[in-house]
Amino acid sequence: MRCLLQNRVPKLIVFLGKTLVWDSSREKRTIKIGKLEDNDIVLRDSRVSRHHAVIVKEAGKYFLYDNGSTNGTYLHNKRLPRKIRRVLDEDANIFISPYILSCKILPDVDLHQGTRVEPMDDVVEDSYHYGAMLGKSDAMLKVYEQIQKVAKQREPVLIRGESGTGKELVAWEIFTSGNRIDKPYVAINSGAIPKTLLLSELFGHEKGSFSGAVARKSGKFEEADGGTLFLDEIGDTLPETQVALLRVLQDGVFYRIGGREEIRVDVRTISATNQNLEYLIEEGKFREDLYQRLGIYTITLPPLRERGEDITLLAQHFLKLYGMEQSGSIPTLSPQALERLKNFPWPGNVRQLDSVIKRTLLYKSSSGPIEADDIDLDHIRQPFDNSVLKNPTRPQFIKILEEVNWNTRKAAELLGVTTKAVQNKANRYGLKLREIKKHGYLPKE
Repeated sequence: MRCLLQNRVPKLIVFLGKTLVWDSSREKRTIKIGKLEDNDIVLRDSRVSRHHAVIVKEAGKYFLYDNGSTNGTYLHNKRLPRKIRRVLDEDANIFISPYILSCKILPDVDLHQGTRVEPMDDVVEDSYHYGAMLGKSDAMLKVYEQIQKVAKQREPVLIRGESGTGKELVAWEIFTSGNRIDKPYVAINSGAIPKTLLLSELFGHEKGSFSGAVARKSGKFEEADGGTLFLDEIGDTLPETQVALLRVLQDGVFYRIGGREEIRVDVRTISATNQNLEYLIEEGKFREDLYQRLGIYTITLPPLRERGEDITLLAQHFLKLYGMEQSGSIPTLSPQALERLKNFPWPGNVRQLDSVIKRTLLYKSSSGPIEADDIDLDHIRQPFDNSVLKNPTRPQFIKILEEVNWNTRKAAELLGVTTKAVQNKANRYGLKLREIKKHGYLPKE
């Protein structure tokens, strides 16, 4: 994409990938960079600080300052000391993870004749970024559209997708693109907290309400009042927690554990799950009325294996990100290495691709492009073929159960059936699941 600048070239222009994000024809002395909307260059990512860095014009020059950010600002691959300025030269790369800003400082010349200004050619294409997400496939462009549609609404959002697809990133983009960006954003992973303690974490408790409650404690809903609460792994909640969630979603009120005072809050919830909630409902483990309330808006993230055209884009992005952090350069992939990545099914999705690229760079000893043999994928368990999942033979069925440690619920999710169907198939194949779970192995016939 080319940017045609009318009349006179601004002294400073800034690109994000191929997109022009700033030109100093706006005549501002200070250019603020950060994730909040009051910045001049807004980078919506959780790794970017609220007011991350500034570019200041002084005595005909431009200087870059790190504004005390958490993750740092890099100029030409070197981290800036906090509050210490560095001058920008004519062609400068500013690295604020996970972004590269390409800066050009040009002489004050007349452009009446239509001179064209382009970003530096060595910057990887970033026009398909949506905050920290990256993708140009139709499936991801649809996700971006859905985020824009729901961001400024008040109703709950349910994000569905396999592990590693980026559900927490979507939640963050909904928050930062919405009307509550200046209000609290509170996240809680329901699967990482003992189920018996989750009710207290969400709604708080009064002193003496149970053993160990030595003081009053506010819950996540109180902390998020006026803002947004991200409920990750919502399928892991107990029935009593689901009842309390339903009430606060419907009426905006709840009680602390052991409390008598009704507490009213204004909280928008964004929930996420990698589980099949319909099957949990069928088995009586998840409330259908809560499901309907949580999913007024639903966004489903595609697995990476269905985003083939995005694998190259993502791999180049991770190479840029970790290459600059580790060596100050951007490595390249050989055609064979890229083909190896594109043909892999990626059961762990984008998170797994991220880890593979990072590990490859850590262990690569030679210079030059990354070759196919440099990429270790043999340790990754690959998913079962669809034909196996639809109608597994007895050995295939046993292998599936072994893969999930004989957990019937996980086997049901993998097969796309109910746990009752798993038990029926086990009976048909003569597998006594209770005995197998008790002994921890399949008894010899």
